[in-house]
Amino acid sequence: MRARQYVKAISTMAGTKISSVSVGPDRNQTIRLM
Repeated sequence: MRARQYVKAISTMAGTKISSVSVGPDRNQTIRLM
């Protein structure tokens, strides 16, 4: 949950929506947020 809050804070500061976060080089290591 803290990671989602962190990404939301970055999104707010950047003034844009973040729809996915990559946690590794493979496709299955991508977290979709929307």
